[in-house]
Amino acid sequence: MKAFIPAFIAALILSGAAGAQQAERDLIHPAWSPDGETIVFFERYETYGTIRSLSIASGKTVALTDGGTFDANPSFNPDGSGIAFSRSAPDMLGIWDIVTLDLASGKVTNVTDGPEREMHPQWSPDGERVSFVRFDKNGQTDIFTVDLDTGSETQITHTPDASEFHPKWRADSGALVFDRINGEQAVIVEIDLATRAETVCMTVDGGERIAVPSYSPDGSEVIFTRSRGDQNGLWKVDSKTQHADLLLPLEEDQNVGGAVFSPDGKKIALHLANGDVFSLYMLNANDAGLTLLLDK
Repeated sequence: MKAFIPAFIAALILSGAAGAQQAERDLIHPAWSPDGETIVFFERYETYGTIRSLSIASGKTVALTDGGTFDANPSFNPDGSGIAFSRSAPDMLGIWDIVTLDLASGKVTNVTDGPEREMHPQWSPDGERVSFVRFDKNGQTDIFTVDLDTGSETQITHTPDASEFHPKWRADSGALVFDRINGEQAVIVEIDLATRAETVCMTVDGGERIAVPSYSPDGSEVIFTRSRGDQNGLWKVDSKTQHADLLLPLEEDQNVGGAVFSPDGKKIALHLANGDVFSLYMLNANDAGLTLLLDK
């Protein structure tokens, strides 16, 4: 079994965009509230990370965690009363667990609590489960879900020679879309949770990266990032026909990641770097008009 280079893991997991470098402060991985009025995101520093919320109307931000730990990759629950995220020691070398935060009380509850590294949590639309990726001792990952009532875990992928990242739920909670890396090949995959049947949405070879996929609200499209020359940018693919189009073209020195549709499907929140520092932007889904939400 192969092991990933640690620097590559850090760039892929924490930034969700190939070519990103550690900066003094990055604003990354936005997630929409169910009412579309708030975005939560991951504020990354060199030795710690915090979860913050951003009001779309006012532009004001509020810290939801205090920076005493490394908190990353937030995801709202269906009614907007809580979030799930991954948490570790500030140096990123310790154990990563999946936790939930009740926004009213501030109570933090561990969803996982073991020796493994677990990241990229996503709360299911039906509110019953959280999906995440778990690293094994060789640096490989698989996707799991955990039942929030019983604590029972289900392993979704079984790929000893590949790794999966960034699972996102379809609106009916019946499928997940994720990116898979197998040597020099990168793939966007949809998996039916009832049958475990996989559909390949897109494949690239030669070390090129496609990553961080996310469904449109009706499940008809999947957006994802791609990094390669004139193909660099945000892409969308039809989930039935697998026809792909470049939605937001970028220059070679730009990096994009963490793109997610608003609940009404009209906007896309994402993080974008012109160089090596990521800021938050909002994209009109129809005309690709880009607006800065929050920068460094």
